Amino acid sequence: METIASRLSFIAEKEEIDLSPDAATLIAVLAGGGMRDAIGMLELAAGKSEHVTVPVVRDVVGIAGREDIERMLGALADRDYATVFGIIAELHSSSKDLAVFVNDVLACCRDMLLIKATKKNPDKTLFELTGEEFERTVALSDKFTSEKLFYYVHVLEECFVSMTKTKTAKRLLCEIAFVQMGTPSLNDTPKALLARISDLEAGVPANRTVSVPTIEGGVMKTEEHPPQPETEPVFTPAPAPKAPAPDTGAGGFTEKAAVYWSDAVAKYAKADMGTATFLQRARAYKGSDGVLRLYVSDSFSAMMLQR
Repeated sequence: METIASRLSFIAEKEEIDLSPDAATLIAVLAGGGMRDAIGMLELAAGKSEHVTVPVVRDVVGIAGREDIERMLGALADRDYATVFGIIAELHSSSKDLAVFVNDVLACCRDMLLIKATKKNPDKTLFELTGEEFERTVALSDKFTSEKLFYYVHVLEECFVSMTKTKTAKRLLCEIAFVQMGTPSLNDTPKALLARISDLEAGVPANRTVSVPTIEGGVMKTEEHPPQPETEPVFTPAPAPKAPAPDTGAGGFTEKAAVYWSDAVAKYAKADMGTATFLQRARAYKGSDGVLRLYVSDSFSAMMLQR
């Protein structure tokens, strides 16, 4: 990449083209190691503007800017759906390829995972980023846990594969994917559950300000929900289901009440009060096989917990 960028700078100097170093690096990255492709992109960019900068290159190639990718991930961190849908609408109206955008967000998640895995001191040659982009990516990585980023990768991979199979529903698939990323409770995969648990462990408040989209008369509107004072969850007493008698069958299997269950449910309620309401109605027992089992007194609670 550095060799191609250097060669492009040399060509630009000889041809009296004002090429910025970051633009040369971006062209080298987009060319994927092909010198001929890189020179072709340089010629297109130079034909559009006498000053070839990163925005000019991105506009010529038809891809979203790094700023859009970072804005999208920042909006996901804040669960700001108004901004999420706004970015997708902007890209769609400007004829940007949404499948390429999804792949670019996926690449950014990869970069953040690598930064977190190396404790923010990675080999910069492993990244196809300019110096300024690298520093911004390091700062952005602080907003996510590694588990959340792995979940994002999972959703984006599925979205990208689906988008390659259709020509008409790319925007719809993109919107659904990013809503799932911002709200892991809408996804029933193990990666989504790990993402939710990691947020709970990291102490991420569940009552941050969010913008919730609604449809009225065919027009999308957003409604702001301000944060409420953070208080300890208060549970109303629920009828306790009858505890099962200890099973001491032929295999010597036994069950004991999980004494920590109430505290665990109280902590979980900070992230998901709705599910915690049903968990609070259950009684937890740990078997001699190491498996934690929940017993509930009604079929509705069982159904809600199995979702």
